[in-house]
Amino acid sequence: MKSVITMASILVLGLGSLAAWGMAEDNTPFASNVDPSTGVIQVPANYREWPTLGTWAHAKVEGPPGIQEFHVVYTQPETINYYQAKGRFPDGAVLVKELLNTETMPMTTGPAVGHGTAIKGWFVLV
Repeated sequence: MKSVITMASILVLGLGSLAAWGMAEDNTPFASNVDPSTGVIQVPANYREWPTLGTWAHAKVEGPPGIQEFHVVYTQPETINYYQAKGRFPDGAVLVKELLNTETMPMTTGPAVGHGTAIKGWFVLV
C-alpha cells in the first residue's frame, strides 16, 4: 500500500511541476490590465469603447423620489462572442462595472428623471 501512495504522490508532484513549467514558459499575460508580479488590477483605459452589457438605476432610499446612482457594465466584444458560443466566460475576460453619481430633476416626461453626472468608482472583474 505504501508503494501505491508513494507512486501516486510522485505522479501528482510531477504533473504539478509540469503544469507550473508550462505556465512559466507562457509569456502572455493573463489579462492586459493585471500586473503579473503583484496581481493589482487596473481599470482598462478604453473600457467605454466596449459593448455595454446593461445599465441599472438604483432608486434613492431616503428623501424625495429619484435615482441614487447608475451601474453600467462593459466587456470586450470577444468575451461576448465566446460566452454566446460556449455559455461561459473565457479565462482572462474583463468586466467593468462603472458606478455613476446622478442628479434627479422634474422634467416634462416625469417628476423624477435622473441622469449620470460623474464617475463614483469601478468594480473590475477578471
